[in-house]
Amino acid sequence: MKIRETIGRILAGGLLGIGIGYSIAVVFSSIYGEFSPAPPQLIEQVGSLKAAQLLLMYSALIGMVFAGMQFVWEKENWSLFKSTVIYFTVNLASMSFAGYQLYWFPHILSGYISYIIIYVVVFTIMWFIFYMKAKKEVAAMNEKINKNTNVDNPTD
Repeated sequence: MKIRETIGRILAGGLLGIGIGYSIAVVFSSIYGEFSPAPPQLIEQVGSLKAAQLLLMYSALIGMVFAGMQFVWEKENWSLFKSTVIYFTVNLASMSFAGYQLYWFPHILSGYISYIIIYVVVFTIMWFIFYMKAKKEVAAMNEKINKNTNVDNPTD
């Protein structure tokens, strides 16, 4: 992949991350009945405006990391296991860093462990969905290749 394409992908990921981050903030705010850009612990420490700025910054960072890590799926000489472990680990690290800074989980070991469990469950579900979709696409491509091969080289 060219550098220009990679930079474009990363910047687009940052914008997508901001959109997702603020969408999540709106959903949680709707549940609680009042807009809050971040958990109360963060707002108490830095104020509402600074919390919104931090949400913007860390949401962009997460989106950029997720988008930048897409290259692991394009490495033809890497196994699916290797790509998955690297993608999982780097993204977990970025999510954990941002989550800690934004008070997405209590700053105690049990809070972090709960956060990791939720991350693993969501990651596994999403990975399985994307895997099944890719498997279906590969099967369709193979079927098309087999049909074209049989038309070009009839065995009768």
